[in-house]
Amino acid sequence: GPAPDMTMVMAVSDVSKAEEQAKAVGLSALPSAGTYVAMRMAEEPAVRPEKVCAIASNIAAGDVAIRIDLAALIAEHREMVDGMIAQMDDMMKELPTGGAMGVDQVMGSMKKSMKDFLDGGQMLDLVLDVDGTMVSINALVTAKDGSELMKTWQVPAGDNRKLAAALPADWPVAMLMSFNMKKLYAWLEPFMDSFYEMLPEASRPKMQALWAKAIALGEDMGDHHAFAYDFSSEGMRFVSISEAKDADKYFEGYDAMLASPEYTELMAELGIEVAVLPNTEVAGVDIRHYRMKFDIEKMMKMNPQAGSMPPEAIEMMNGMFDKLFGKDGMVGHAANVNGKIVMVFGNEALLHSVLRKVTSGTVTPESILDGSLALAGGKPQFFIRLELRALLTGLFDMARTMMPPEMAGDMPTMPAGGPI
Repeated sequence: GPAPDMTMVMAVSDVSKAEEQAKAVGLSALPSAGTYVAMRMAEEPAVRPEKVCAIASNIAAGDVAIRIDLAALIAEHREMVDGMIAQMDDMMKELPTGGAMGVDQVMGSMKKSMKDFLDGGQMLDLVLDVDGTMVSINALVTAKDGSELMKTWQVPAGDNRKLAAALPADWPVAMLMSFNMKKLYAWLEPFMDSFYEMLPEASRPKMQALWAKAIALGEDMGDHHAFAYDFSSEGMRFVSISEAKDADKYFEGYDAMLASPEYTELMAELGIEVAVLPNTEVAGVDIRHYRMKFDIEKMMKMNPQAGSMPPEAIEMMNGMFDKLFGKDGMVGHAANVNGKIVMVFGNEALLHSVLRKVTSGTVTPESILDGSLALAGGKPQFFIRLELRALLTGLFDMARTMMPPEMAGDMPTMPAGGPI
């Protein structure tokens, strides 16, 4: 193909000296506005364009901003990329698993996603900002109008940032996502085909029936979702808040699914004991409560390929689950709060705190996420904020409680300090 051609525009303290240095290393140079110099990696001199190049128009601001013309890049190298995909396909067919374990279905889904990206990608923007305590990375893919990429991943109407106000303020992991549930389930279908094949044959129809019920539930969910995770010596906690098209209908279907024979029988086969606890009412909101306990030995038997575990290993795993979720199992709470689907895994004090925030709506997203959302700009389809010091501290503390005393002392400790 043609040799790479790159033009750089740099700020310099001495224009004449910069021109001389550029020529000395084989670059052509052209003085630009003020103290900027354009340098080109080619024999022909850099030329000042009559108008701004389209690719540079409205480029995002940041410490580092990169814009890639995907459509032009893909068109230039499409034959090579298609050849690499074909080679990957041939390599997968030669693996010992062949078409087992749903490899063919998963590969088919991956290839379709790659083809959609190659056919529909127009522009890619990458922006990096560093302010001393936080690194912000933003990625924006512009898709061609009418492309499958646009149809599948187009950001739905609305704004996921409104849900951020109800997330716990001091947790290390917060995420916002916007996606159409129906399209997401369709995209996941080949992966579910692979999962079915990992189950005993008698359990597969039950899992397929449950997946169909989950797809039906997705019809009543909205397109915007918020999540938060926390880890500590007391285990893991989780909060999710989702918009809903019809929250009452969603929970009717949810309750019916939990009561269905497919669900109760499959959970028992998987080694998961699910108890539906009596509902309670908090500030006029009807709260559903659930408890899940895990039988490690039975869970391992569900996947013969995993092999058998010695009794001492099973005992250790049971102890780890007790530390992670509590001796009484993982307790979850779910509620329709002002038309939103709220789910909480943690104690009731956490539940009450989240309910107050969902109903009050007095906390702004920016104050909850320390200004991170303001840096993201626009309406992000996917947003994640990680406070690494708190996250690693919590994970190390949680791991320490799961280990035997003689091993716990070897776990690292995060030094005290500000957020990272």
